[in-house]
Parts: sequence; C-alpha cells; structure tokens
Amino acid sequence: MTGAIAGSFDRRCVKVAYTGSLAAQARFYLSSVAGSGLAPYLTVQVRTGSGDNANCSDFTASSTVFNATGLLDSTQTLTLLNSTSSSYATGLAAWAVTTNDTKTYQFSWRVQPTNLAASKTATFGLAWEARP
Repeated sequence: MTGAIAGSFDRRCVKVAYTGSLAAQARFYLSSVAGSGLAPYLTVQVRTGSGDNANCSDFTASSTVFNATGLLDSTQTLTLLNSTSSSYATGLAAWAVTTNDTKTYQFSWRVQPTNLAASKTATFGLAWEARP
C-alpha cells in the first residue's frame, strides 16, 4: 500500500500450496520487518481460510491466527506479530499438510490514526516452512 494516510486500511490474500511428498507440519511466520518506523503504528490481522484471488474477493475465513479483536485494536501491531512469530519455532497457524494441500492466508492492515505514523514506511517478508 502506498500513499496511505492515518486510518487507511487494506488487505491481500496469499494462497499457499504444499507440494512436498511427506506429511509435515507447516507454520507461517514473518521472515523480516524493515522500514522507517511504521511497524508499531500498523495494526495487522491474519486469518486463514480458502480463496484464490489476491484481492480477497472470494476469501472465506476459517480461523483468525493473529488479532482476533480486529483492526481497531491498536495493540495488535506488525511489531508485536514480529516479536511473537519470527521463526518456525514461534510460527503461527500450525497446519498438518499432505501432498497437494492448499490454504489461503488473508493479511489485513490499518495505519493507526496518529501523527506518529506520518511519513513512515514498513515492509515485511512472509515465510511458510514445513517440517516432517
């Protein structure tokens, strides 16, 4: 999202496919967070479900894996998600995968309505890792 102002929000969906040949446990986590200080002012929510479209127009949620209270809860930030889920060991949405399994993740975010977020940026990397 570019050109966001305080209170702006958006969402994107990512469909993840497991193509390994062994049954495994897959987890999602943040692989990186960078930027110029927006992360503590960016409220995020992560839900799992089904759907094919990156704009989430066909997303059907099955569970919330981070921030069940929603985008108005200013404590549920990108900073918090990174501090609680930044490796396989602390990964979220443990998923018992088998060959050709898929799951869709919906990432929603909101720039908090504070001047402290002005002119700041944030980028983050997502990782899915499967282990037998």
